[in-house]
Amino acid sequence: MKKIITILATIALSCAMVNTVHAKKGTKTSSIPQQQTQAQKSTTMIDKKTTADTRKLNDTMKALTTANTPEKKAVVKQKISEAAAELLEDLEETHEERSTFSELITGYSKEQKDKAKAKLADLYPMKVKLDKKIKDLNDIWAVITTEDGSPVKGKEATYEIAKQKFSEWIPLSEKIDNIIYNQEIIAGIKWSTAFKSLMYAAALGADYHLFGGTVTGISAVKAGLSLAAAWGTLNALLETQNKLNLAQFAYNSAKDFLNSLLADPDATPEEIAKAEKNVAQKQTEQKKLEQQVKQQQQKQPAKA
Repeated sequence: MKKIITILATIALSCAMVNTVHAKKGTKTSSIPQQQTQAQKSTTMIDKKTTADTRKLNDTMKALTTANTPEKKAVVKQKISEAAAELLEDLEETHEERSTFSELITGYSKEQKDKAKAKLADLYPMKVKLDKKIKDLNDIWAVITTEDGSPVKGKEATYEIAKQKFSEWIPLSEKIDNIIYNQEIIAGIKWSTAFKSLMYAAALGADYHLFGGTVTGISAVKAGLSLAAAWGTLNALLETQNKLNLAQFAYNSAKDFLNSLLADPDATPEEIAKAEKNVAQKQTEQKKLEQQVKQQQQKQPAKA
């Protein structure tokens, strides 16, 4: 329970910091004509709903702190999954309207925003994992140093290693912070904040089937698995099941792409052969994970 409370406190602080950091640094605002078009109004409504649903998901995740039985935790995780699915729908809703209006106002194209979102999906868990390593190192530092910061007798070698790690990790953490800030400007602050909440929901065990299956959903699940592994809360069977879900999505996507090539009279034999090879590879990966899930399920203790 203590670990869950600590994790949820980190989530709340992390989500709050997105808006705080951008408010402190300041972002350029564009002058928007007073008379909004229908697309602008629609985008504004979506943004308001996204903000509200992000808050709803964060509040639902906090409820895990008071869920003190497996049954209560299961109910809360179901609610987290449903709230995550609703938030994901906000991010996918009227995508073309949002993209067109956003490019007009921010100056960033859809391609630039998509690249920024992909980078953030990798950077967020990377930053959390690095900060955890720094925190763990700080705990070690407290044990191997005296009040004046000098090494405890017999811990000189560990002291020097820790100093070296600090000199590498702290600047790297600051560098990642700056990169994240720049990518969030391009991707959009509301999207970035919402995505982080989805990522945390996945890390806390939300049901993939309820909010996966889209590009954003898949990215959130992958980032969430990475986070859960860093936290040390990832169940081996759950990890394999989620990997299987991702593999199934990848296999189906590969098949859809192959079918589109087969229906395209301009598709070359080389393109088709490459797509067929990719389908076969994805199918092999899926079958391998299916076998791993079966093996892990057999090792699970029988329920009373």
